[in-house]
Amino acid sequence: MIKSFFLVLVFFSVFTAAADISKTKLQEIRTLYYSSVENEEDLERLENMLNGMFPENVKRPGIITAYLAAAEAVKGKHAFWPITKLGYLRSAMDSLESVIKIYPDDLEIRFIRFSILHHLPKILGYSSETKEDAAVIFELIKKHKFGLLDNKIVIGIAEFIYRSGRISDENKNELVSLFPGMKTDE
Repeated sequence: MIKSFFLVLVFFSVFTAAADISKTKLQEIRTLYYSSVENEEDLERLENMLNGMFPENVKRPGIITAYLAAAEAVKGKHAFWPITKLGYLRSAMDSLESVIKIYPDDLEIRFIRFSILHHLPKILGYSSETKEDAAVIFELIKKHKFGLLDNKIVIGIAEFIYRSGRISDENKNELVSLFPGMKTDE
């Protein structure tokens, strides 16, 4: 399922609210993020690219902040020591929480956080955020509030949320009625 999430991100073809990020550059960011999950060199390239585009002393667009936070979470995946893993995760979650407060209805940002949280054990204490993100993502899709995302990408997000087991059967049925061709098996 994690590969499904990352494939959805790779194929996002949406313009960002920030006019200074080209569609091509955003696609490159998504692709590097996807590959960074398994490849630490790509993680370093992603961080260098993001920090090069928007240094710390420059106001960053929300989507860039979200991808930097997601990269921080991936650093945690690659870290050896559990305390280091947890430190990266907490830092990433703090950053994502901050950006979500500013952009609560941004489907891509919500989806980034949800997909990270979905794979965490409940003992880490992010259950309420996971539940909230699943509900918000469902509502955004239901109300067709996905900005410039094309239907194929939204279907990919819907499939991920459906398969996550984090929405009710009623909501699953509603997604299927919204997207009849949606894949519902794993």
